[in-house]
Formats: sequence, structure tokens, C-alpha cells
Amino acid sequence: MDATGAAKIYRESVGRCLYVAGTPGHYLVKIGIADCPRLRIETLRRNSDETLIPHDVDRSMIQVLYQQRGGRRLELALHRRLRHRRVLGEWFDLGPIAVPLIKSLIREVDAA
Repeated sequence: MDATGAAKIYRESVGRCLYVAGTPGHYLVKIGIADCPRLRIETLRRNSDETLIPHDVDRSMIQVLYQQRGGRRLELALHRRLRHRRVLGEWFDLGPIAVPLIKSLIREVDAA
């Protein structure tokens, strides 16, 4: 099965996912949405233009750090709340507590 077929099966079973991706021990994380975050990260590793990934991120080490069901509305809400920490595109400098911080912000967005 190719990547497109796998993404379709995943989307039908799970739906859109918000994901946080980064590299172990690095403070920069990417907040995005995808039908299958793991496949999206594989694409980033292989095919991304240099302008899509900050130069100090080792693309070969990028992995999904967190994911949950959620779509564009949630992604945009997080991007807005974190705009002061944006580094490049969907990449943010969130320090060593990136995942707990994002989980907390998601709870705030869901409560609003």
C-alpha cells in the first residue's frame, strides 16, 4: 500500500489530527494538522524545501511528539496563541515544556 492509501485508511478511522513534531532535546516544535502525522513527518524528512524547516533542526531526527484528534480550527487557535514564539512557518520555540504547554493551551481552547 502506498502512502496515499495508508493516509486514506487512517483518516477514515481517526480523522484529522493535530500534531506536534520536533527532535529530541531541541526546543523548536512544529504544530500542524494531517490525516496521518507519521506520514507527514516522513514527507518533511525527505522532501521539504529548506525554507520549511529551521536550519538548526536535524530533519532526519524529526518525530511526532504528540498528537490528538483536531483540525484546522484548533491548529489556528494554537498558532494565534503562540505567535510571539513563532520562529518559521509552523515552527515555534516553546522550550523544554513544549508538549505540556500545548496540552494546556488545547484545554483552554476547548473550554472557550
